[in-house]
Amino acid sequence: MKPFTDLDLARSYHGHLGPYLIIGIKMGNRAVAELAPETCFQLSCEVRCPEAPPPSCVIDGIQLSTGCTMGKGNISHTVTPNGVSAVFTNKATGQSVCLMAREEFVSQATEWLREFGEEKASLMCWETASDEVLTTCDS
Repeated sequence: MKPFTDLDLARSYHGHLGPYLIIGIKMGNRAVAELAPETCFQLSCEVRCPEAPPPSCVIDGIQLSTGCTMGKGNISHTVTPNGVSAVFTNKATGQSVCLMAREEFVSQATEWLREFGEEKASLMCWETASDEVLTTCDS
């Protein structure tokens, strides 16, 4: 699988860009890079986040970047009161990785959103290195 990079498709699919959509794409891209599934059918994901936007927008980013979808049944959502994380599993190898958005990055992205608007803030999030956006967590 290749990393997802088509922000025009992401905008079209989700309806707009936003920091949490970008965070979800980055989570999925990193999981795909680390777990190396041959196809989206080998991957599963449990997303843990609040049930309402904007944090729940991470789900669409993960779906786009991993191919894990509700229709295939290889993605699930566990509602949490705060924070955004996801556990990705390569079903062929049994390997898993848990990734979460860094709280300090979410704060930064929220500030960018207020200061620069949705489009520019989203692009700034996209240009931020994944290690500054994400960290690993306990599954």
